[in-house]
Amino acid sequence: NNQTKRMYYQSLILLIVVSFFGLIGYGYIGSMCSDGMDEPRLVAVGYAFICIACILYLVTVMRECGNKIQQMVSQLIIALILIVGGIFAGIGYWGNTYPDVDGAEEYNSYITGYVFLLVGLCVVNALDMGLYDNAKAAKTANSVKK
Repeated sequence: NNQTKRMYYQSLILLIVVSFFGLIGYGYIGSMCSDGMDEPRLVAVGYAFICIACILYLVTVMRECGNKIQQMVSQLIIALILIVGGIFAGIGYWGNTYPDVDGAEEYNSYITGYVFLLVGLCVVNALDMGLYDNAKAAKTANSVKK
């Protein structure tokens, strides 16, 4: 169980680092080179939401909260922030496709796959944050009441 927690925390920390550098890359460098396009800014906002959600989740999991319902609600809100961040970043990436340019099929298929991967990973992590932990907390709360 400790190895599972360690692997989960390592994946969250890796997600924080990747989203932080994605935020810097698309927010600062991408906005300078975008020539009035909004897609890099939308990707940067999505990565900011992902980074904030992962940091908040690590903080809420590491501190023990006496009120389990409050912790469950905060984890659900954090899961929703993670989903919204994934959707924002996915929409920003999707706006970078070139539908009418010859020879852009490979790039468009790469972007499409990356959008599905990004949104899918955010949804899976959000489900794990919001539902699995809350079901486990509810089960322990019911066993304590009995």
